[in-house]
Amino acid sequence: MKSKFLSSAAVLLVSVMGVASIKPALAADAPAAKPAAAPAATEPAIPKKLGAQDLNTELKTIDDYEMMLQKAGYTVKSGKTSTGQKALSVSWTNGAWSYLADITLNQIDGENYLSVISPLSNIPDLNKIPIVSVVRLLQAQDATRGWFFVLNTKAKRFYIARLMPATGVRTSLLLSELKVYEANVQGTEAFWNPARWNTEKPAEAPAAPAPATK
Repeated sequence: MKSKFLSSAAVLLVSVMGVASIKPALAADAPAAKPAAAPAATEPAIPKKLGAQDLNTELKTIDDYEMMLQKAGYTVKSGKTSTGQKALSVSWTNGAWSYLADITLNQIDGENYLSVISPLSNIPDLNKIPIVSVVRLLQAQDATRGWFFVLNTKAKRFYIARLMPATGVRTSLLLSELKVYEANVQGTEAFWNPARWNTEKPAEAPAAPAPATK
């Protein structure tokens, strides 16, 4: 049963990735890049402060998610995944950072799941990904509170994703998950952003010793 779930989840993630990589009108190329924007003090807080009724609202449909995210100040666009499923592309800025996440509701093995997936910076040359960056991203997943990283070689970028049961999700939980997402993106930037990778050339191997002579 577990292997079937993992297989279904993998298919689901590939489908949701299509919102960002196949539907460019709904996606920014570098959601976590530091844009040339106005100072953070002049920007409205994201999320906006919501009342207790909104925070306690249970989100049952994708339209519920759209409504509450818009109330919280996020920019929300409705689109479709590569399989034609309705999805939300959610974008926002917070201080010097800008973000993009795609949200869908799905059924896996008869259960409802919330999927959130965010494209990170483009990687022009996959052969230049430092092995240490991949290792560090895998290690970081122990502390990301359910978020995990995926490398899509076709799209040439890392993604950060979250897959969780959708039953009983309230607005307060959704907004909390997005704040955890922000912290995870910022805390791991050195590993997924090519601009932060060490560009120094590795030390050359020592020359082979000269053959012994008589």
